[in-house]
Amino acid sequence: MLEVLRRGLRKLPGGTIRPRQLGAFLALVCILGLVIVSGIAARLSSAAVAERIQQNMVTTATGLADRLDMDMFERYREIRNLANMRPLAPIWEGDPAQVQAVLDQVQATMKHFAWIGFARPDGTVLAATRGLLQGVSVAARPWFKDGLRGPAVGDLHEAVMLAKLLDARPGDDPERFVDIAFPVRAPDGRLLGVLGAHLSSRWAEGLRQRVLKAQPGTKVSVLSAGGVVLLGEDPGSAPFAADEVARMGVTRSGAFVHRFNGVQMLTGYAVADGAQDYPGLKWIVVAQQPSDAAFASAYRLAFTIIAVGGVVLIVCGGLSLWLVGRIRATPL
Repeated sequence: MLEVLRRGLRKLPGGTIRPRQLGAFLALVCILGLVIVSGIAARLSSAAVAERIQQNMVTTATGLADRLDMDMFERYREIRNLANMRPLAPIWEGDPAQVQAVLDQVQATMKHFAWIGFARPDGTVLAATRGLLQGVSVAARPWFKDGLRGPAVGDLHEAVMLAKLLDARPGDDPERFVDIAFPVRAPDGRLLGVLGAHLSSRWAEGLRQRVLKAQPGTKVSVLSAGGVVLLGEDPGSAPFAADEVARMGVTRSGAFVHRFNGVQMLTGYAVADGAQDYPGLKWIVVAQQPSDAAFASAYRLAFTIIAVGGVVLIVCGGLSLWLVGRIRATPL
């Protein structure tokens, strides 16, 4: 190698060797190489980190969506089994007190239901847990009208008739429910009424809070099929454009970068589209993290590369000066 350098140096004007200039030239080459490698590494690492975090957001959203679906399926099945239980057929046409006793016993083992009631075909509540709304007409309520036609699940909403009857702690947000309803029929096929249940949203909020604790720095929201925030920051708002919501509904899950209030968010989403015979409410679970937080780790990696490169540069510079010294000391 020294011989090759000597031959090259002989071609310099007058064969004069300038160690400082040569050393500076070699150092400049090293610096240029370091800058190029560090820039490429930073760019590749930023893209890799962003993709990894987006995928993590998708996994987080999918996990919560699946859990919501499975829990809703369990609640849906509980009310379906109660409505279709043949041994209870005589009870629905019997003493209202006996019907209430059955419903109270069921609620005692299914505390996630805030209210369970049985209404006659004309909409009059024959019996209900704790006697709430007993004798009141619910004929105009969507859950009852849908339940007359078949199994029904109503989207999350605030209590209308139960708001003043349910126990609420001062300062609590208004109670919200998911409605589940099934028609109740006699063994001969006659319609006896509709069994309806109001499932408290606190169950779903509890699941969301668990995800937040497990994923610090991640924003998790549950949206309606139309893109309105049901659970999360600023309920009732619509943070995504209509075309974005439509795309999420079609693709079912995925990731994209969403700009919100001037901040770029790495966004993952998944649609809760049901489980087994539970049809699902098409809720959209969204998990987000600011892109700045994602790229920060990439920048740290790039700085680490530069720091290591700096050490390598010092070593290489020293070797370059040593090499030039050796060449100078050797007659050409």
